[in-house]
Amino acid sequence: MSHLSEETCQYLSEYCYILQNMIMEMTGAELGCSISHNFIMQMIPHHQAAVAMSENILKFSNNSNVRRIAENIIAEQNASIEAMRNIEDNTKNLLNCRQDLHQYQCCICEIMRKMFCCLKTAAQTDCVDKNYLCEMAALYRGGLQMACEALKNCLCPDLKPIVQDIIRSSKRTLNEICCLLKCF
Repeated sequence: MSHLSEETCQYLSEYCYILQNMIMEMTGAELGCSISHNFIMQMIPHHQAAVAMSENILKFSNNSNVRRIAENIIAEQNASIEAMRNIEDNTKNLLNCRQDLHQYQCCICEIMRKMFCCLKTAAQTDCVDKNYLCEMAALYRGGLQMACEALKNCLCPDLKPIVQDIIRSSKRTLNEICCLLKCF
């Protein structure tokens, strides 16, 4: 990273810290016998990382389009985290059979593995805006896949609309990110 500016190195250093924390929390989440509960336990750290990554870019970016995306991500992800926390206790009540749990968690582990790999190899150019957009594209693709996988299963009725909203907002945000990336 010696060819990168000090500002970019600072940005990437914080990004790596956020990423490692997210990986640790998602892989170390306490899982139980409820797909709904397990989804929340792994999605909250994912959302928290999106917020932290967006707060990180706001310290470095002057690009109004990037800043707008980051500010929208912070607002949407915080609202989603609050919605999931509000129903967290209810999700423990809908238990899934061992076979469904195993199949779901195997799929989620593979999605997370691919997402973590993409996030570790996201752009490391001297343009923090481009780096952020590449990182968020990888993060959002992974989150979208996790939400779609959860929706294939029997979920707590309180969680289903939240997951559907995550899918809708993720698709919209991912589209915005990909469109803006074409400018870099």
